[in-house]
Amino acid sequence: YKSDNHWNNNGAFVAYKALIDSLNAKGYDLSGLPITDCITSDSVFAAGNISRMIDMELEFKEEELFIFPNKKKYLQERAKSNYPCPEGFPYCWTYEEVRRGMDTTKPNLLVFRESFTNDLLMDLLGSSFNRSTFIFDSWKHQLDLSIVANEKPDLVICMVMEGFLDCFSNFPSKPDKRFQRISEQR
Repeated sequence: YKSDNHWNNNGAFVAYKALIDSLNAKGYDLSGLPITDCITSDSVFAAGNISRMIDMELEFKEEELFIFPNKKKYLQERAKSNYPCPEGFPYCWTYEEVRRGMDTTKPNLLVFRESFTNDLLMDLLGSSFNRSTFIFDSWKHQLDLSIVANEKPDLVICMVMEGFLDCFSNFPSKPDKRFQRISEQR
């Protein structure tokens, strides 16, 4: 966006393609959803959070190409695990999001995310995996091992805006015994 620090849908699609390409280079067999299998529409809407911060939201408008995957073709009904929303977190309706792809032979994905991981990116990733669970952890950027143990994912991704990369200094460089036990339970 021009007036918001989040990715627009074009940015989300580029991030999705780069992530799928990177995972395939590491040996995963994931089919990326082509943009030709998406519905697109142009839109003009109110400016984003940066213009609101400087009290100029009426001065700016955003133009965007909205991208919608064909959900009937690539996603199916999904059930949440209903993890409790952290106390004080203002966006409880989006704390846990789940997407389910059509191919049950694909790996399961768990993503600890923040607001950069928008609905489009969740839908796109969901179309490439079997079950994809997204946890919006209130910008704490912590690996919740109880959720990892419950989900038993094949892959865990921590999606973090570059301004918060220092959060990884708290992550172990090698999996600790708790994570190894979780891996062994799979």
